[in-house]
Amino acid sequence: MKEFLKKNWFFKSLVLFVLINITLVIYNSFILKQRKYEYRKFLEKQRLSSEQPRFIPNTNVDFYGLPCPELTEYSTTGEKIDLKSYIGNIILIRFSRFYRQDLANLVYLQHLADKYHDQNVSLIFISSLGIYDKEAVEKIVKLTSPIIEDDGLIAAMFNAFPEDLIIVDRNFTIKFKFHRASSFLIYDEVTKWTFKEQPRNILITNDNLARTIQNLAFYDIFNEEKRKINPLHNKSVVLTLFTSACTGCEESYRIDQLKKLAGNVNIDKFEIIILFGKGNNKEAIKQYAIQNKWDEFPITIGVIDDFNEMTEMEYYQIYQLDTDPKSFIINPLGDIRFIETRRASKLINSNFLKRQLK
Repeated sequence: MKEFLKKNWFFKSLVLFVLINITLVIYNSFILKQRKYEYRKFLEKQRLSSEQPRFIPNTNVDFYGLPCPELTEYSTTGEKIDLKSYIGNIILIRFSRFYRQDLANLVYLQHLADKYHDQNVSLIFISSLGIYDKEAVEKIVKLTSPIIEDDGLIAAMFNAFPEDLIIVDRNFTIKFKFHRASSFLIYDEVTKWTFKEQPRNILITNDNLARTIQNLAFYDIFNEEKRKINPLHNKSVVLTLFTSACTGCEESYRIDQLKKLAGNVNIDKFEIIILFGKGNNKEAIKQYAIQNKWDEFPITIGVIDDFNEMTEMEYYQIYQLDTDPKSFIINPLGDIRFIETRRASKLINSNFLKRQLK
């Protein structure tokens, strides 16, 4: 064996490489645990050094059903935010580092808050990195809800980490706290607490929805012009709505399926349209589309950038937000042949959509 090891230098190098990597994995695991421990200690130290009474973070406390901590801070625009003044509202508190990969989730929340604004749903963003880089964010999306820069004290009050969402009910009680909640789960929780004591809005009929979709105006980013879905030039349309461009998430699967569909249907008979909702920067969407080679496929990419052609109510009748993305299939007469539901979304791929077009 010794003679073999002396002669076989490759085997010795491989063993050494494996041992070094095992050591690094163990070391990195230890360092990560140590940093998490030190971070919690840091937050606790900041809380104790504050002159104001703070909510004591405790991982053993059941957050649900507890009164919401009182918070008075100023937003990045200088607006005074006093959580107690929101009593009677449903309050959504979302912690974020505002990294690009999280922005699509924030836009979805902004859509929900806007849609249910008349039901007194309020949204507040907390910048977990402290300083909020407005210029960098607005190159991609525009958020309209207040943003508070956090030095660690707010995170300690709510025992929260970046990408945590907290929902506070109308009685100022915490009803939901979740890390990286899916849009399905968020939609269910927001509507559950919003409509707990009042009926939910009835969705419009398919006929009215079809007319609203046909008149939907959007900016075509590749042709650089404003257009409507109607007239369709005797084509069927596969329309997919995204609240925002998502980087590296499960929604990118839908884009891949639409690319496959585009390569397998007669473009003289069908049109595939992807529309991004309000709040998205047109140039950022175009850049993202080119980067992902969407321009190499016969797919129309658009952004809805104003409400000149429709009311906000009509907009949210189309962007129903129960699924994101949401697909429709419209025949040449303008009738809706298919509306994506949560159950149907699990089935959707290029073959499924192609069958619906027949």
